[in-house]
Amino acid sequence: MLQWHGEQVNKALDLTSYDVVVMLAKESANEMKKSMPYGGGSTRSNPEEPPYIDTGRLYNSITTDATKDLDGAESIVYTNKLLAPHAVHLEFGTVKMAKRPFFAHAVNKVMLTFGQIFAKSQVNIAKYTAGLTLMGMGSDE
Repeated sequence: MLQWHGEQVNKALDLTSYDVVVMLAKESANEMKKSMPYGGGSTRSNPEEPPYIDTGRLYNSITTDATKDLDGAESIVYTNKLLAPHAVHLEFGTVKMAKRPFFAHAVNKVMLTFGQIFAKSQVNIAKYTAGLTLMGMGSDE
């Protein structure tokens, strides 16, 4: 007897659209925040290292948003320009200050991890989405 598990497969694949992009955005934001050690006051981060938390404005400005429509799902991670207008200067540096990247490193780390998880899950999905379970082979059922 052959049994199709298409409905279960569709539910599993449905989770990989909007839910995955939301998860990636939130994980990227969390990774950015985790990369920022508390420095406070006059302690400054070294060039090429994520900025230290001083006032907390940059840390608290990191947020995510997501949308879903017929074309798919999209998520963004961003900093609030009003709360932390200095974010871009920290990420890319200026003529007088070396960069202290926090954004790109975090997103790249999350995407690399996701890529590894996705590659492993593709193997599992491929096994599962064959979608056929042979049951009772050789029996009279």
